[in-house]
Amino acid sequence: MKARRVGRRLDEETDEVMDAGLDRLHDVIMAKLGSDPAVTKLAADAAQEIELSERTVDRVRYAVEEAAEQDPQFAAAIDRALDELERLRDGAPSVAGIDLRHAKGVQVGNFNTQTNTFS
Repeated sequence: MKARRVGRRLDEETDEVMDAGLDRLHDVIMAKLGSDPAVTKLAADAAQEIELSERTVDRVRYAVEEAAEQDPQFAAAIDRALDELERLRDGAPSVAGIDLRHAKGVQVGNFNTQTNTFS
């Protein structure tokens, strides 16, 4: 019983650390692309808990890729956020087993909800 509580607490702490890293990635993307129509649609659908269409996710991924190609500072900020997530993942054992190596992703969400989409 005690081991289960310890495991649950470890998982909760790991989730909090990973959530903070994902929030930073989200902030970087929204600062650059928050007004992009595809990002706006993805955020609205996620907020309403509508299943995200593959087309919308692809449009956001292409927008992020395009922005990264055109703006080296944005690309560096994305890389730093992803590197941080990988360091967090490597340094914190996770019961969930989140693996973010080579991940490209988009995170949207408000308040206590979020949707993470990785390709």
